[in-house]
Amino acid sequence: MNNKDFVNIVGFSVMILVIIAMYFFRYAFLSVPENIMNENWYHYNILTGNYEKIVFSNNKVEYYRPSNIKDLNEYDICKKYNYDKKNSIINLDCNKSIKISKFDDNILKLLIDKKEQVFFKNIDETLNYEFNSYFGKSLTEYKNEKEQAKEYISINEKKLFEVLKQDEFSKIIFIGNKCSSIDCVLTLDIMEKLISKTENVYFYNSDLITDDTIKKLLVIDKSLESNISFYNGLYPRVIISKNNKIIDQYEIKCKGFNCSSYFNNEF
Repeated sequence: MNNKDFVNIVGFSVMILVIIAMYFFRYAFLSVPENIMNENWYHYNILTGNYEKIVFSNNKVEYYRPSNIKDLNEYDICKKYNYDKKNSIINLDCNKSIKISKFDDNILKLLIDKKEQVFFKNIDETLNYEFNSYFGKSLTEYKNEKEQAKEYISINEKKLFEVLKQDEFSKIIFIGNKCSSIDCVLTLDIMEKLISKTENVYFYNSDLITDDTIKKLLVIDKSLESNISFYNGLYPRVIISKNNKIIDQYEIKCKGFNCSSYFNNEF
């Protein structure tokens, strides 16, 4: 082999290596699209009721997916990634991959574990989107349709203490202006279903509770809280009574949009 042939072979080999390297770096190590990077993207999980969050940076993916069952998930060990621009696939260093289906300035659709999930920059938008997709109507439309059930079983303070004295089990649901979780809206459906089965279900507006009201309640049962926030909190509060005694009390916390565990009328 003469020098000329050797130079040609070396030159050709170098050219091939450069082309391969350019292709490799173009499709394997590019960061994800710039307008989705360094942003908090939120997804409301309708099964757990938790907000998931994913953040992309130059060399790291952080995917927070809290669970009611366990604190850790299989994505917690995923840190670094490379991006296949040609196929819009994010290959994580934990044998997981995420495909970008669609994105713009405010919405990001990802294929995760073979299921499309929609993320938003605004945390309220993801809840509204999932709610509309699940129920086929907006939160406002849902509340307007269900509001009648709350009005039907609404009681004032005088009636509240009459109910507590009743010689039968009664279920009183307390909701006030501090109730801001999605469960506060979903409780309207719980009320609607309960009143179709029993008459002993009542709604009390927690905004009406005064210190004097709490004093009267503590006379009935000293284990109740003296703080108004106990009755007017993030979640609806249920008190079950009979014969002027508090039998049980708890907050309504649905599993995402599933509130079926509260639909029965057993006390």
